[in-house]
Formats: sequence, C-alpha cells, structure tokens
Amino acid sequence: MSFNRRDILVGLGTSSFFPSIASSQIPHASLTSDVLVLIPGILGSVLARDGKEVWAPSAKALGRAIVSLGSSVTNLALNPGEDGTHANDGVKATRLLEDVHLLPGLWKIDGYSRLQKEMLSLPGIRRGENFFAFPYDWRLDNRIAAKELAEAAPKWLSSWRKKSGNNTARLIFLTHSMGGLIARYYLECLGGWEQTRFLVSFGTPYRGSLNALNKLVNGMKIRAGATDLADLSGFVRSLTSIYQLLPTYPCLSKSNSDQLLRVNEYALPRIDPQRLANATQFHHEIEQAVAANLKTSKYTEEGYTIVPIVGTSQFTLQSGKERSDGTIEFSDNHSGQAIDGDGTVPRPSATPPELSGKNRELYVPQQHASLQNTTAVIQQITGMVKEQQIAWDQFRAGPRSLSLQVPTLVSSQDPIDVSGSYHGVAGKPEGHMVVEDLSGQMPLRTYAIEPKHGTYKHTLLGIPDGSYRITVTIVDGGGVDRQSVSDVLISMDAATH
Repeated sequence: MSFNRRDILVGLGTSSFFPSIASSQIPHASLTSDVLVLIPGILGSVLARDGKEVWAPSAKALGRAIVSLGSSVTNLALNPGEDGTHANDGVKATRLLEDVHLLPGLWKIDGYSRLQKEMLSLPGIRRGENFFAFPYDWRLDNRIAAKELAEAAPKWLSSWRKKSGNNTARLIFLTHSMGGLIARYYLECLGGWEQTRFLVSFGTPYRGSLNALNKLVNGMKIRAGATDLADLSGFVRSLTSIYQLLPTYPCLSKSNSDQLLRVNEYALPRIDPQRLANATQFHHEIEQAVAANLKTSKYTEEGYTIVPIVGTSQFTLQSGKERSDGTIEFSDNHSGQAIDGDGTVPRPSATPPELSGKNRELYVPQQHASLQNTTAVIQQITGMVKEQQIAWDQFRAGPRSLSLQVPTLVSSQDPIDVSGSYHGVAGKPEGHMVVEDLSGQMPLRTYAIEPKHGTYKHTLLGIPDGSYRITVTIVDGGGVDRQSVSDVLISMDAATH
C-alpha cells in the first residue's frame, strides 16, 4: 500500500517515512537516519567583504548597529541595473546569525541559537555530519541560493550515507521565513524532492507579505521617537529578494475602487517593473513545477512532506488601498474579513498553495521573529527526528498484508495448490497452514510452509470429500508479529458424483 505525501497528517508519521535502521547497519545505534539542514530567513546570514563582516549585528550591540545602519547597510545595496542574479561586490555569506537581528518595520528574527542547540542536543546529531546550517546572500535572487543549495545538500547527504551505512537517508529542511522559498525552489524546480523527506517551514511567505510591499512603496525610515536615524528606502528597493517577498494574491485597491488587484496588475510608483516581473516569474516557476511534479506517481508516493508552521493571533497587514499621492494605506482586513498572522506573514500566506484548506498546518500563537524558538515548534521537530530512531518492527501488530489463493471447488483425487503473498514482515518469517474439516469428521491438520521473498506456496494431497477452512499464518522472525488469512474450499470425488 502506498501513501500520498499530501495525505499524511502532520506530526503522525509512519514507518514509510521513517524507516528504522538496525544498529548493525551504522556505527552507532543512536545515529539518526537523515540529514538536517537549517536555512535562515532574510537578514539571517552574516555577510562579509574581503574577510571583514559587514552585516553581523549582535544582540548586545543591536542598538548601536541600528543607529549606524545608514552607513553600513546602504553600502550593501545592489547597484542600479543589477538583476540580483549576481553581485560583483565581493560580499559572501559566511555563517548564520545566532542573535536577534532586524531592520525595523520590515523584518526581524529572534536568532537561531536555541533551535541549533536543541537539534544538536539530540542523540546522534552532529554538526558537519548530519546537521548543517546554510548561510546565503539574502540580498540576491533566491534562485541563486537555491542553486547553491543544490550543490551542497546532495554532497552532505552522500557523505552521511557513506558514514552511516544508511543508503535510505534523506534530507530534512528546517527553514525560517524566506529560507523556505529557497528550499521550495530547490525541491520543486531543481529536483531536490527526490532526496528529501521533510520541508518544515516556520512562517514562510509562500504567497508573500505586505510588509515588503509597504517598505518598497512607502519607503523605510528608521526613527527613534521624532528623530530620523536613517533612510533605508533606496537600500530596500535595491534588493531583488524583497521583490520575491511581495504578495502574489489580490490585495491592493485603487483609491476610487474596492476591487482587489495583484501587485503586478497595475503600475505602482517606486516599484521597479523589471524586478517585479522577475519576482512574479520566480513564483510561477515554483507553481508550474509543483503542478508538473504532482502528475508523476513517484513524486506523490515517494516525495517529501511539507510541515507548515503558521503563526497566528498577531496583528498582520492583509490588504492596502492606494492614496492619491501614490503611497498605500494598509489594513489587517481582507475582503471584509479580519485575518491574523504572525505579525509579518498573513496566516493564508504561510501555507503552500497546493495545501490550501487541507489542514496540514501546525498553528502557533507567536510572532514571526520567534516561531523557530517556540517550545511547541521545537517539540514538534524533536519528535519528528526522534521518531526515526524507533524500531517500528517491534510495534507492528502483524504483517501489513497477507493474501491467500485457494480454489473453491477441487477434486479429492487431485493435488491442491495453496499460495499467496505477504508484505511488511520483519526478519526471517515462518509460516504454517491449518486445514480444518468443517464437518468435524477429520481432526485439524497443520502443515509447515516456507515463506520466502514475499511469497509462499504449499501443495495439499489426499483431502477427502467435504468442506474445509484453510488458514495460513505468517510469523515474523522475532516470533512476535503475526497475521492470518482464511478461505474455504469444497473437495469432492468427481467419479462418484
């Protein structure tokens, strides 16, 4: 029996997705079978130029970093005319930011130190072996990071398979915010789904965020009270990645209308049409890849499972109306509905389009910045990882399936072939067959059968006239799990009838 990945309830898991690995197959019985990859959101990677960190604010110095944003961050702006597919400014992503980091009013992250600490505390999880953090240049087109991920992740997986001896190991992506879009592009557009078990996304804006639209159109000034500290509008508008965070669904109306339109359905001041078209195409590529992949049986039966972690109960921008001066007035209301979210990503946006209304989400009343550090979320992930280490064969009630084929009417003069198949039996199975005379004239007869390679066959001889029940039982190698199946047959002497 096969399971469609889209029909697996979040958090329940089955042994189809968590194959148990015998301790003799890997050097240490506690080693987990898969490779965990943590991908941060926008702003979540340290950026360095010529060996000097140019974006690495610490929690201790965050206030001072905000004051100096005007000079330090604007130096990271992409040059006019660059499409974000590359940047020739020598900037490289070197590591994840452990502490709180933010651009006020746009995006903020509560760091990744706790999540990493919790994952690395699990038995068998080792940094550089089956746990990796993936920093990236968050200014650029997310396709660039996805292609870099496509280079790195398969190598990590291959190395771990060799080290652990587990050739069925797969990738599990733990992604925050925009990091989920990067993983999503890799999985759907670059074929990464074939090697992946889970995509866990914390507040990923699959359909965009109005915070990005707000700062692109209305600008971004940092103020302390009534004092302007820095104007980062030009910097934000230079980032290709910000455009890929724009809402993809109808959420804007003109000043003289209530009809909601998509961002790309009319010209907005201070929005670069080329970058907007590029961002629209980015999301279309993912949608088209998902639609094509869903038509293949291998993808639906063996592909990865998405676990969306969705923040709720926070005031979140949902729609906007254009003012006469070209700016936008935003609201937490959409089409007459007051919809919440995580303060940055609207609730509906945190669910992938193809999972709309399928109740696959884990809802958490939490702000976007702290989703990845929420105790309930960490417990969910921890449970998913630990579940792989359970020897599920010891908990099965019996073989998953057992079939029996016997003829309905036979001649008592002829041999009777009894055969069938079985699946899901642990170890070397044993079996027996019981022949019961339903008239009660003949005592029970028990025959040993030899199950092998998922099938069995036995030939009965000398069955007198009468009605019989044939029962076949398969027992696993440990003698614990068993399954039985029965059928009836009638034997008669054709010469006397």
